[in-house]
Amino acid sequence: TDWVNTDNELVYDNLQTSDTYDSYYWSDCSSYIPVISNKAYYVSDSKTDGVYVYDYATSSSRKLYSLTFRWNVYNNSSSYWGGNYASLEKYNDAVLCSTADSLYMIGTDGKGTKLYTLTSSEKADGYIYGIQVEGTRLRYDLYEKYDNSTFKGSHYYELPVPDVHVAGVSLSESELRLEVGETRKLTAVVSPAGADNKNVTWSISSGSAV
Repeated sequence: TDWVNTDNELVYDNLQTSDTYDSYYWSDCSSYIPVISNKAYYVSDSKTDGVYVYDYATSSSRKLYSLTFRWNVYNNSSSYWGGNYASLEKYNDAVLCSTADSLYMIGTDGKGTKLYTLTSSEKADGYIYGIQVEGTRLRYDLYEKYDNSTFKGSHYYELPVPDVHVAGVSLSESELRLEVGETRKLTAVVSPAGADNKNVTWSISSGSAV
């Protein structure tokens, strides 16, 4: 059954449907299913050992990254809930994933990084039952259990801002004809405008040119 948090947002167990795949295919999937480059990334109740990826091109599924999904009963470390309450989100070309007490970033190549683990004071409030990307921040919501009435608060993790690489360099003039002693100024334009490194090094291809 779907449920919402105090901001009226669906948090987990969003049973997915698709124009390509019927509801039976997605029926066991929980959380949002990000799609990157024609591949769907998902977690499910029956596969609590990691994040899986479905390749639309080859109609095949495989484990992308191993994680253990287990949510202990609040204040009872010896008992845990049977469901999978992991949440997935897309951030640029990576998948963000939550476990009960940690946040992960997983690349499409299967390489993952633990971004954050709950502090002891946060763990005293509960566990992560839902994440949401808000710009360059990842919001994670703490609950005592999978119940809206046990909501304990939202916290934020600052996501790394990806590098903006140079796509190309153009000149203000494509061709110049100069007389002896004449000078003209060339301007280099780096794209995109938001590239991190816009430094340009000038050189000539012929040692006889001046």
